[in-house]
Amino acid sequence: PHDSVLDIATGGGHTALALAKIARSVVATDVTIEMLAAAEKHIRAQGVSNVEFQVADAQSLPFADATFDLVTCRIAAHHFPKPMKFVREGRRVLRPGGRFLLEDSVVPGGAAGEFMNRVETIRDLSHVRSRTIDEWWQMLAEAGFRVDHIETFSKRHELEEWLGTMRTSAEVQGAVRKAFKGADENLRRAFQVEFEDGEPMAYTDHKALFVCV
Repeated sequence: PHDSVLDIATGGGHTALALAKIARSVVATDVTIEMLAAAEKHIRAQGVSNVEFQVADAQSLPFADATFDLVTCRIAAHHFPKPMKFVREGRRVLRPGGRFLLEDSVVPGGAAGEFMNRVETIRDLSHVRSRTIDEWWQMLAEAGFRVDHIETFSKRHELEEWLGTMRTSAEVQGAVRKAFKGADENLRRAFQVEFEDGEPMAYTDHKALFVCV
């Protein structure tokens, strides 16, 4: 209840809203003004008043050193072209003993990871790269964090809904489905691709949550 929290790349504001209910104060940031405005509208509609909103680049945060007790970033880091700068910035703005909670999509190493990143980029041109657990762990350690806990979980995506959230064109949808159809058996197993009448209908990927100090 005494914590000052920073939520980086808040998106729709869901993490900031959850934290605002238990923390003293939350600063929600996003690099996209329109997204930040939507998050503010969503959070204010819940009657929450202890959240501030500020436009900010995750890789160059406009805050002084040792400002926050907790920094969070949920399902956004795959959009960052310089993830090490983001991790270092997260540590810089934390007070000694502060906690960093990072959650993002993760991929296997090798061909399977490259395949999923290729599919993600077809769907969303702002996707830069989903990384492996080892890559994140190395960056966190090099930035000076102690990684206390890692939790992984899977998420199943219905292709129609997954493509619809980005309002993708028919051309893009066709390209994504073609990529899944053309995947070899190893890739299909890696992402549990589901087919119906020869057409890909769903797949499963993985997320990882890192709890760092």
